[in-house]
Amino acid sequence: MTLLTVAANTRWIMAASVFAVCVSVTAPAQATVLTYDFTATANGGALNGNVFKGVLTVDQASVVALQGAATIISLNVLGVIVTGSEGLFGQTPQATFMADGTLNSLANFVVAGPARAASQGFSPVTPLPSPITSILFDGRFNYGTDPNKGEIFTGGAVSGTVEAMAVPEPATLVIASMGLTALGLMRRRGR
Repeated sequence: MTLLTVAANTRWIMAASVFAVCVSVTAPAQATVLTYDFTATANGGALNGNVFKGVLTVDQASVVALQGAATIISLNVLGVIVTGSEGLFGQTPQATFMADGTLNSLANFVVAGPARAASQGFSPVTPLPSPITSILFDGRFNYGTDPNKGEIFTGGAVSGTVEAMAVPEPATLVIASMGLTALGLMRRRGR
């Protein structure tokens, strides 16, 4: 072996080492968050047939497992936007999914308007438009119009589809690109 061949081989070994280090020091992969557009359809009462639109986010692992915690970003109830990652009593909203990834149901999310909260001593209170006094997701969409009776109109449908798939974490792409660039520069210098 000539000295030139040894130097070239050394450059390749160094380049491969740089690439390996760059790839190995990438941050652990973050959870992939999926955003769902969902609807809740009222069944019965004054709002029978009304469709309320909302947005929620979930971890992709929950979708694969067919159930998991959800964060409700917004729910448009007759022009009023209800938000919150926790329902009443500090419950974490839960979502279930079909095998194809579509949203099947929401649960553990209760919203009490001022009249319902006052009649039951609930807190926190969320402004809800009349005639709604409370909302409950317990696998179905339920709502109430009487502050003393809770959610008497039950069994409304909930459905949703994923809005957009998440992309790989930018930091991982940058570090991998730096490693590939270093490999290219080392090869170029060797010529």
